Amino acid sequence: MKLDNIPPLYLAGLASTLFGLWQGYNVVKRTGLQSLRAEAGECLHEAFGITGFRVFMYPALLLADPFDAANLSNIWIIGILICMTVVTGRELGPRQWAAMLFFAVGMIATGIDGFAPGQVLAWCAGLVWVIYVVCYPGKEGYNDPASAIGNTAAGVLVMALAYIAGNRWAMEAADLFWLLALFLIANAGMVLLTKGPGGRTAKISVLLTPVVTLFWIAVFTGAMPGKLELFALLAITAAGFIASPHVVKFKTARTARQPR
Repeated sequence: MKLDNIPPLYLAGLASTLFGLWQGYNVVKRTGLQSLRAEAGECLHEAFGITGFRVFMYPALLLADPFDAANLSNIWIIGILICMTVVTGRELGPRQWAAMLFFAVGMIATGIDGFAPGQVLAWCAGLVWVIYVVCYPGKEGYNDPASAIGNTAAGVLVMALAYIAGNRWAMEAADLFWLLALFLIANAGMVLLTKGPGGRTAKISVLLTPVVTLFWIAVFTGAMPGKLELFALLAITAAGFIASPHVVKFKTARTARQPR
């Protein structure tokens, strides 16, 4: 990979720290420095979701085939759509079951190798994102103070722990371009992926995340996905489009339960 000189935990910590600082800048610019405070629980939740996803995902890309790791982590797509259907009191219908079937086919096509460490980390990354989005407590999207504080603090902590553990990097001048590119891609994608305000177009565009992810992995690794990886990508992406209520508008079923 283009960033092999930099340990993945440093990458995760740096990405979250810069993202948190950018969030803090937006909060201060909008409402002033005095508004940059939040409850500890909300800060921890933000750190768990955004920084936690990266802490699991970046090592997974190195420990497993990066294309397989990316596909496996996309369990968050179907997980969020199904969980949101359940928690809002709606019945799982034919679309949801069909989506889960497509997703299962995609998982099988990745060539799951038991409990290989990289694959387990990729699944954990996806599950962290499911928990984060479904239980998201914020009201201001990705620009709320809790997210800014949580991600900045968590990013610094992750880098400090990596340093204490003895991880070292030897970044060369050529690595700087790829490092900046990674930060832009990761943080721009996080703006779309966080459960903030957004229209139907933004919510549909998130479903293309698996395609974009594999594209950037190809750019960063110089490798190309094989036929099975592309088939898995197609199945997983199709699952998201089938299950999403934003792609095609459906009337609520009469049997739907009202949320308690």
